[in-house]
Amino acid sequence: KPQNTAEVQKVQLTGEPVPVARCVSTGGRPPAQITWRSDLGGMPNTSQVPGFLSGTVTVTSLWILVPSSQVDGKNVTCKVEHESFEKPQLLTVNLTVYYPPEVSISGYDNNWYLGQNEAILTCDARSNPEPTGYNWSTTMGPLPPFAVAQGAQLLIRPVDKPINTTLICNVTNALGARQAELTVQVKEGPPSEHSGMSRNAIIFLVLGILIFLILLGIGIYFYWSRCSREFLWHCHLCPSSTEHASASANGHISYSAVSRENSSFQDPQTEGTR
Repeated sequence: KPQNTAEVQKVQLTGEPVPVARCVSTGGRPPAQITWRSDLGGMPNTSQVPGFLSGTVTVTSLWILVPSSQVDGKNVTCKVEHESFEKPQLLTVNLTVYYPPEVSISGYDNNWYLGQNEAILTCDARSNPEPTGYNWSTTMGPLPPFAVAQGAQLLIRPVDKPINTTLICNVTNALGARQAELTVQVKEGPPSEHSGMSRNAIIFLVLGILIFLILLGIGIYFYWSRCSREFLWHCHLCPSSTEHASASANGHISYSAVSRENSSFQDPQTEGTR
């Protein structure tokens, strides 16, 4: 029954494919089958040599890819299969890639203004190994007195015109130094709240119009529904020209509904008789 191990191959940025993980199955008879699972790209390089015991085979498989900072800390899995195993053995390897700092500056929203009480910038750095130093400066030289560096952060209190410049954050680790730049433009005054009020007013106006249109549509619907019902009701009560009383040829008399208005007029001769 073969014995299986997997280990990381720690590398630096090379720009070329190199082994980043190693998986070994020793003492297999027949040889074990090794495959890899990875979402990082790459390819395997597998070889076999005779084992320590007669008739056994040692299988070694390397996972090869171009190292980058995105690969550092990610996992690949070595899968070993052999007829003596009830199920495949899975060995996970956490990759290690050493690289110099990758730097950016955050915290500036393009709305700094003169007299602002405080502003904070942060120097965001990713590296392996971890950063050992942060250095803040400007393209014009040292920082102004009201800008105080506190490690990865730059505290500006208060915001003043001399900060209208390009700030630099330089980060160092064991593999080198990298820097990021940020240009700051300080405005004369705080952002006006008028634009915000205008946006709110527009929103309320649009909502009001929509509600009005909905209510208007509902009102028109009920109005026409009522008119339609009244029209049908009147049509049912009103006499037609074919409904007046008439004597048929066989002597039968047919009757029709007579409105109250028509019944109010009496035959003059009848009144005289009374």
